[in-house]
Amino acid sequence: MPLLYLSFELPKIILNQAIGGKPSDFPRVILGLSFDQFSYLLTLCAVLFVLVLGAGAVRYSMRTFKGVIGEKLLSRLRLDLYNQILRFPLARLRRVTGGEIIAMSTAEAEPISKYMGQAVANPTLHGGTLITAMVFLFAQDLILGFAAIALFPVQAWLIPIMQRKINVANRGRIESTRRFAAHVSESLQGLKEIRANHTVAFERATLTDRLGAIYLRGREIYSRSSFLIFTNYFFNHLTPFLFYSIGGVLVLQGDLTIGALVAVIAAFRETAGPWNELLESYQDLQENRLKYAALVENFDLKEDVSTQPVPTVRPGDGPLELKSVAVQEDGVQRIDGATLALSIPGMTAITGTADSGKSELAELLAGLRQPDQGQVLIGGVNMTDLSAETLGRAIAYADAQSFVFSGSWFDALVYGLKRPPEAAADPGTQEEWLDYAQAGTADAAGLRVKIRRVLDITGLADEVRAQGLRGGVTADVDDEFAAKLLIARRTFRESVAGEVWSQGIEYFDADRFIDNATLAENLLFGRPLDDTLSVYCLADVTEVMAVVERNGLGELLIDMGREASATILELFQTIPAGDERLQRLSLITPEDFPIYQAILARHDGKPAQEIIGDDRRRLLSVAFQLAPAHQRLGLVDDEFRTRLVAARKDFMTNVAPSLSDKLDPFDPDMVTANITVQCNLLYGRLDKRDNRFWTEIRAAMAAALDAAGLGEEIMALGLETSVGTAGGLLSSEQKQRLAVARGLLKRPRVLVLNEALSALDVDDQVSLIRRLAAATPRLGVIWVGVVPEDAKDSFDTICVMKKGRFDDAAAAQVSAPSDGTADDAADASRDTIKAEAHFLASIPALANVRNDTLRLMAYAAERRHFEPGDALIREGEKSVDVYVILEGAAEVTVGVGSRVVGTAGPGAFMGEVAAIAGLPRTATVTATEPVTALALSRDVFLDLVQRDDGLGRALLRDMAGRVVALAGELSAVQTR
Repeated sequence: MPLLYLSFELPKIILNQAIGGKPSDFPRVILGLSFDQFSYLLTLCAVLFVLVLGAGAVRYSMRTFKGVIGEKLLSRLRLDLYNQILRFPLARLRRVTGGEIIAMSTAEAEPISKYMGQAVANPTLHGGTLITAMVFLFAQDLILGFAAIALFPVQAWLIPIMQRKINVANRGRIESTRRFAAHVSESLQGLKEIRANHTVAFERATLTDRLGAIYLRGREIYSRSSFLIFTNYFFNHLTPFLFYSIGGVLVLQGDLTIGALVAVIAAFRETAGPWNELLESYQDLQENRLKYAALVENFDLKEDVSTQPVPTVRPGDGPLELKSVAVQEDGVQRIDGATLALSIPGMTAITGTADSGKSELAELLAGLRQPDQGQVLIGGVNMTDLSAETLGRAIAYADAQSFVFSGSWFDALVYGLKRPPEAAADPGTQEEWLDYAQAGTADAAGLRVKIRRVLDITGLADEVRAQGLRGGVTADVDDEFAAKLLIARRTFRESVAGEVWSQGIEYFDADRFIDNATLAENLLFGRPLDDTLSVYCLADVTEVMAVVERNGLGELLIDMGREASATILELFQTIPAGDERLQRLSLITPEDFPIYQAILARHDGKPAQEIIGDDRRRLLSVAFQLAPAHQRLGLVDDEFRTRLVAARKDFMTNVAPSLSDKLDPFDPDMVTANITVQCNLLYGRLDKRDNRFWTEIRAAMAAALDAAGLGEEIMALGLETSVGTAGGLLSSEQKQRLAVARGLLKRPRVLVLNEALSALDVDDQVSLIRRLAAATPRLGVIWVGVVPEDAKDSFDTICVMKKGRFDDAAAAQVSAPSDGTADDAADASRDTIKAEAHFLASIPALANVRNDTLRLMAYAAERRHFEPGDALIREGEKSVDVYVILEGAAEVTVGVGSRVVGTAGPGAFMGEVAAIAGLPRTATVTATEPVTALALSRDVFLDLVQRDDGLGRALLRDMAGRVVALAGELSAVQTR
């Protein structure tokens, strides 16, 4: 402010003294220095320039720190909002969409932060500037000072009145915008229903109304804001009129100098800006106060109980009790006066229909919701008196939709052990956040032992081992690990010698084409050590491409790449980028789809030799990735196989020695880098064309690894593999098992399983329940959902709920649902995806299924062959795959006496009911003649059913037809 005052005063001195001064006034002596008129003028101008720079530097610093303060406060605000989200009652989460919450905590919070940074600084700066200017004005002339402020009271009275009307319009616009966002979010969730019911026009009209409301509010805001600006403009230009008229009279009368008048006008101009800024600050205050109130209103937890319970309260020993508990949600009584005592430890089952209130009860018992009436006690202590940390340690919860966060298997398993470290730590320092004591161990080594135990209990040990086997061996592999792996290889080869199930392995053989290896691996007969020989760069290696051309493979590979690219684009361009399980089957990344579309368009109909440059390299990279047993595109024939084996020998003789630092060849006595542990162990690959013996092969691999002392190391590798974004690489069954394992690992007193294993078949559910009962004698397990018949003896109590009440709380006879249909079958019919998709389209039951879905089914499926007498599926087995018979015939039998109940031929589905319901197979299907079938994994099958409603309806019609046929047969039997 002193700098500002001097910047007002100096122009007056420059005009009156330096420019308008008399020669007799000079030279002047200031601080011992003598100035003539010319040097005096320049000195004053230099001082003015320094003052301007100083004021600018202050404003620069203020602007920077306003931004810093705004960003800091925005971070704190968003953290507060996130804390509120974590405290949201589950009922609220069912009423509000994620899109609305995200929009409020991001887009709506952003403008508030900008105001927060300047909320104090701007009024202070502009108010101080205004006061400084007014002091200067009054110092020049009292009358002009009063003229300058004469209209301020009028503006101060009028502006708030107008601003209140703008605030009302702003509030309406915020509400209209939220309704618009909610409608868009709801439309995305219900897109299938909109299309199925052909209500696109209705939804568009509804959204148009929402947009119209936003438009009207916006127009009102702009109209009123513009009038407010006009008012300020009018008053700001009215005051200079007074200055010129009044000041001019004073100058003519000799009461005021021209310099003073000019300085006064300049000073007033300085007041106009701050005054307008103050008015804008007032408007910003009102607007952001409104936005903040609207934001807080949606995150306020009026119904939430205090989150600051007495920290010393701990549950004692004793049962988990319900005392006259009632829960109401959206006006519906979910639980009505329930009273029950559940022993801890112990095994309790709670079952009932979908609307019985059992799910709400499970959330109550887990402390995830609070009763409207009554009490939930654990060890004699009311759950509302326990801190969130205490509840999180004492109770574990899992349900059918348990979420898995992005990261590794290890991260997902130890998620329940994350506790704030004693000292402030980086969230990325995972070890500091692990509560080893909660898991009952002291260090990381002990935690690994605990993890292995819960993996065995939940049946995930084989899954994690398989993940470890799929892990890659690096070029700098530890010598000890490599030596053990070679020992395991020899042990495995000895164990499979002479076994019929060794047919399920295709070994690496320098004299044979390997159908389960890529064309690049077949040519190099090894794995690249760097990017030089990767499939994406192989076309740039002159020596390799010379071998390819010498053996007549160049144009063939280009044509293969072109056809494969066209097929991949057709199959996968409609798959969402977030669908990791389907996208990983593609040879082209979604980001490169437009590039390959352009390449195919540019070279449509052109001969292969005319394709050059980057286009040629990209097509060759696709061709080099092809593995005939994996991508059954019908592009590799016997002649090509023979040529490629000849090219391999040419390469190994003439080129490979010069590339020894870039290529690690397959060698039966050496570990190969950049290939999986499993391939190194097998010295080959599991044959995708015949998986009948994979179970025996995997058991032999596990035994060989354990014998070589690699079992735990492979498990550790598996734990470090990724689960994908939000668990996108896991099947529903894996997610549910992992959620149970996560709960067990933190050693809770109570484990609540709310339909938590619904994706497992009944046999797997029974096995897991029995392992839980045997391995966790100190744990209280509460099973909520259907109780498998064979698992009833594992429970101490089985309770039935009906309409929010317990049905006498006695042991209930609850049966697992029966499917009544046969399950899986075998593999496919033709030998190319196109032919297989064409065959699937010819099946009447699939007549209305989209062509892209049929081609994806053919692409993702595996071909399997069965000889007469071979069982495609067996009664009572776990449902793993869905089969479609392509060629041959089979008979369907049930029961101990193998009573024939039907036959199956080309086009017959097997196992789709069991796959959807998660039940074991209810019949045996045996080939009566050679059978070829397509086998589609259960997870991919369910993904496709979710993607294409037509497939779901087709399967429903097919199942309904079988039920009708079965009813007819039963009726005929009864008549006879």
